Amino acid sequence: MAARGIDVARPLREPDLGRILLALGKHGVLRFPDQHLDLGALERFSEQCGEIGLAAAAVRKPTVRTQRTSGEP
Repeated sequence: MAARGIDVARPLREPDLGRILLALGKHGVLRFPDQHLDLGALERFSEQCGEIGLAAAAVRKPTVRTQRTSGEP
């Protein structure tokens, strides 16, 4: 589900955070399109939602996988 109309780079008001957490509980995952966050802003937003686990806080380089079609080298 896409959550729109909220700037997650700023501290959240309690009612907004409550709505986000309810939607997360209902849908299991949320998208916040058109957000421009650096690592610090992402960490601050995440911490407002609860404790960050070590696996979630690890910064990983994205892996790009391509699939070859038959006949391609």
